[in-house]
Amino acid sequence: MERRLLIAVVALIAAGCAAHFERAMNEDLNQFVGKDIHVAISELGYPGREETIAGDHIFRWGMNMGSASMGSSTGIFGTGAFGMSKTKATGCLVDLVVDNGNVVTRASWSGSKSSCEDLEGRLWEKMHSS
Repeated sequence: MERRLLIAVVALIAAGCAAHFERAMNEDLNQFVGKDIHVAISELGYPGREETIAGDHIFRWGMNMGSASMGSSTGIFGTGAFGMSKTKATGCLVDLVVDNGNVVTRASWSGSKSSCEDLEGRLWEKMHSS
């Protein structure tokens, strides 16, 4: 019984840490909303990609990017040359959407805490050092 309680407490602490990190990361990236994209570029460096998707002009940064093999599956073409292998992207992906005047209108990110924490730390320090 004590072991289950300990596991539950550890799980709650981990969930709380993850929620705190997510809030901090969102706050750090939202500092760019309403500012020229060049402000973000001066903090993040040049983006890895710039593209337009569904009418949104997006600047995209990928940090600590990689992929992890999740095994393979038999697709409709079998397991040969057309078989499917399952991979999952790893790393930290940051997207900033800009309007026609290059002003950031939306910021988003995806990734794990371990992949994004260096970026979050740098942005937090920069934001709070002024």
